[in-house]
Amino acid sequence: MALTQSVFSLFSSRDFRLFYAGQATSYLGDGLRTIAVPLLVFQMTGSAFNLGGTYATEVFTFGLFSLVGGSLADRLDRRRLMIACDVVRFAILAAFATAAWGKWLTVPWLFVGIAVHAACGAIF
Repeated sequence: MALTQSVFSLFSSRDFRLFYAGQATSYLGDGLRTIAVPLLVFQMTGSAFNLGGTYATEVFTFGLFSLVGGSLADRLDRRRLMIACDVVRFAILAAFATAAWGKWLTVPWLFVGIAVHAACGAIF
C-alpha cells in the first residue's frame, strides 16, 4: 500500500507531470518513426538496400555519438540538453513530414536527417 501511494505521489509534482507527459509523447513519436521512416524510404526508392542503409546510418551514428553524449551531459546543463535534443528530433520529423507531403524530400536529405536524429537521440 505504501509503495502505491509513493508512486502516485510523484504526480503531485508539476515538474514530474511535465516530464512524464513529454517523455510519453517522445516515446510515442519514436515508435511511430520506427515504422514510418523505413516505409517512407521504401516507398521513395523501392530499394531494400536503401532501407537497410537507414538502419545502418542510425545505428552507426547512435553508437558514435553515445561516446560524446556522456561528456556533454557532464559539461552542460542536462535539462536544457535534453530539451534541445528532443526539440531537434521533433523538428527533423516535422520537416520530414512536411517535405514528404510536398514531394520535396530526397533520399540524401532523409539520410542526413536520420543521422542528426540518431545523434540527438544518443546525446539525450
